[in-house]
Amino acid sequence: MLELSMFEALFGEETRIRNEIKDQGYSITEAPLWIFDKNALKIQPEPIFRLDLEGKRYYYKFLDRLKTEPIFYVSVGSSIASLDLLPTGKGILEYYAKHDRIEDVYRDIQRAADYGIFFHILAAQYCRDSYLILDSVPELASQFKARNQLDYDNRHWSNRAKRDLIALDTWLKEHEVKPIAVELMLACEEGFASAIDLVCEMTIGTSPNGKIYKKDIKNAECERVNAIVDFKTGKGFWENNYYQLEAGRRLIKYNFPTLRIDKLYNVSPKGMTDLRCEMEDQTGKALEKVVIGDFTTTLFDAYWGIYKTKFPDYNRPRYLTEITGMVNFDSIEYKLGGKDPRDIVVQKHRKDY
Repeated sequence: MLELSMFEALFGEETRIRNEIKDQGYSITEAPLWIFDKNALKIQPEPIFRLDLEGKRYYYKFLDRLKTEPIFYVSVGSSIASLDLLPTGKGILEYYAKHDRIEDVYRDIQRAADYGIFFHILAAQYCRDSYLILDSVPELASQFKARNQLDYDNRHWSNRAKRDLIALDTWLKEHEVKPIAVELMLACEEGFASAIDLVCEMTIGTSPNGKIYKKDIKNAECERVNAIVDFKTGKGFWENNYYQLEAGRRLIKYNFPTLRIDKLYNVSPKGMTDLRCEMEDQTGKALEKVVIGDFTTTLFDAYWGIYKTKFPDYNRPRYLTEITGMVNFDSIEYKLGGKDPRDIVVQKHRKDY
């Protein structure tokens, strides 16, 4: 059996997805199940798959055993948690104001996203295996740049990722984190789907964000809770973060109704000067009540309703444009066509399964 290199084992799927989108306009991934406590989840979730298009992500599963009737779900990141739907935060406006050109903003956002992908995969690997060799990080960063054809120097990622992993390790130990599931892809009847970074048992203190003080330990005031954790690598937390977490809570409730979720947290390494993580309690923030005319609902349901109204075809992936032939002064020798994503996924599963 061919032994995978460490890079292929960690980043092979991410590289494959990027290359396939570039070459054929789409990529299909079967969701792995990294479940550590089957007694906590009790129910095996239905198989779910991910369809990545240029700038858009969907999830899907089949309604029949023959895999001829796919049903699609829009990703939370592409829908309710998207920044074009939610109000623009003060921090984002201040960030834009620091740049003279919008191209510089897009460049920085893409670079931050690249590092976010890199660190998320390392963090998930550490949570799964309980160890990760820090000396391997520089080579992994170098290969990530080469395989993904990044057009900038990313060598500074090495020290940043090492420090961020140490911060994550400190946080995991301080809060006595016991993973239940990692990178869990789920869908629900409300029409959305997402990958949940971490479902876990953890210990929290009495501070508003769960930080454990010495007095909490001394007075035995710590509490053991079940939590959903979404890792971040940027500076600060934004409004869309707690919509993402609330979506995760609903996904867990739908797929694993016996698993109680007590808390929703964002966790982010503080940066180069502090080998610790910042933790933000987002529990209940997306459930704030809003009144629309005579109707009362939650912020989450209001925004999700707005999204579905604004994009009624939200769960129907767009056709992939296909152009063949040639341009010719004397005749029309090209064809404009399209591929239906429904047909693509059905054919894929007929071929592979």
